Amino acid sequence: MGMKVKPSRVVMAALALAALAGCYRQAADRCEGNCTDGVGTMYKPDGSKYAGHWKDGKADGEGTVYFSDGSKIYEGHWKANNYDGQGTAYLPDGGKYVGEFKNDKMEGYGTLFRQDGSKVYEGMWKDRKPVGPGAPHANPDVAPAPKSVSGK
Repeated sequence: MGMKVKPSRVVMAALALAALAGCYRQAADRCEGNCTDGVGTMYKPDGSKYAGHWKDGKADGEGTVYFSDGSKIYEGHWKANNYDGQGTAYLPDGGKYVGEFKNDKMEGYGTLFRQDGSKVYEGMWKDRKPVGPGAPHANPDVAPAPKSVSGK
């Protein structure tokens, strides 16, 4: 028995575009450090950036992707340019999801928070949706859940 959390198209689009802007190389990108196999920062022409570990030219290991204004989009573990493992996704409305990711999806144990820090849902997630008994909190439909953080 899962709880429904209404997705926000704005949140999904913002996270998807930001994730893509953070890691996928283009001709105009600028790198400081080792953005192939090591630790480096990839700067995009729009001012967004990814700072962290790289493997075979892809975000892999611990890293953070930022909007051009310096605000965080996601920080945590990456695997081949995907959010994968423990991490935190920061939502444009000020909320955040803290928990496990698998192939750019909220998958495993995690908590969705509102901007004021109150919990929306705490428990198991599968394919970006809360599932199982979990612990829904007051008015769970007000905070959006990202559909995908890389547009997949």
